[in-house]
Amino acid sequence: MVYFVGAGSGAPDLITVRGARLLNQADQIIYAGSLVKPELLDYKKESAVVYDSAKMTLEEVVEKIQEAESTGKMTVRLHTGDPCVYGAIREQMDELDKLGISFDKAVEMERWVSTCGNRCRESLVAKWFRESERCMNWFLDMAEANGANCMVTVGSNSTVHPEIACYHFMSGGPIFEEHTMADFVEYMFEAEALKAGDEFVYEMPAVQLVQDESGKVTGAICQNKSGEYVQYNASKGVVLATGDISYNDEYIDAFAPVANRVFTRLCSDQGNVGDGHNMAAWAGGAFQEGPWPTMMHPQAAAMFHGPFLFVNPDGKRFMNEATWVQGKCVGVMVNGGSDHAWSVFDAN
Repeated sequence: MVYFVGAGSGAPDLITVRGARLLNQADQIIYAGSLVKPELLDYKKESAVVYDSAKMTLEEVVEKIQEAESTGKMTVRLHTGDPCVYGAIREQMDELDKLGISFDKAVEMERWVSTCGNRCRESLVAKWFRESERCMNWFLDMAEANGANCMVTVGSNSTVHPEIACYHFMSGGPIFEEHTMADFVEYMFEAEALKAGDEFVYEMPAVQLVQDESGKVTGAICQNKSGEYVQYNASKGVVLATGDISYNDEYIDAFAPVANRVFTRLCSDQGNVGDGHNMAAWAGGAFQEGPWPTMMHPQAAAMFHGPFLFVNPDGKRFMNEATWVQGKCVGVMVNGGSDHAWSVFDAN
């Protein structure tokens, strides 16, 4: 059995209890010697064999694991930080899968949950750990089948870990003469759905939901560009994508007054005036109790993405801004109990 264990923030006494226990039980430890503090090896038992992966290729790492498995010995693969984020363990898992060698990721799932400050659904995190690799392989295969070239990002093979390729990336191919990288994924899923016999209708916004005698929503009345109404009846169900309410002052005043104090219309489509919310209400839908939160948009197009100064309403800095975007979102949500924060950056 192989266990992938993360060293956490680096200090030997900050490793998880389970991680320390596994190190103590391991017959063989393969650790990232260029990044992991050697003091962590103090947890090992005296008879454990230790290898430094910084001096090994991927093939050599897998070979040592295979040798241990053949004699019924347990291996701990000790990475820096969170291996699932920084350690690029997929390549190793692929090789272990080929060899039929079992491995465990529970330690990293526990660390992921603790990093979220317990503000997550552990069942969904567990599902992601179980299924994300299979899903990404499916996704990359589909991208290549639809004309994209999938490659490992330039520079992902570092001098620290030359044996591990870190990330996958879609780039190039004739398909990008017709599509941008931004809309390729949308095109790809549509192309796959069309192969399965699905139908897409565009420029046909819904204006009213259709209900049967019991009140169940069974379809939608839509309006085409000519102003004509067309009714679509659902065979299974109706999914209502409402958009937001950024351009409806009445909704904002009633449900999200904080939006009047922050820049909520930066990334929002001007068509988001609450029409979808109205349709849901007319059909008997219930709204979440107010006040509603504003949507955070922490991607590269927004200043939120940069390491600019963040302060709470009292003008006090409350987090390290040079963190990943999800961590920044969590930081904003828990900034002393306030309902908003401010990002300060210069005019350039």
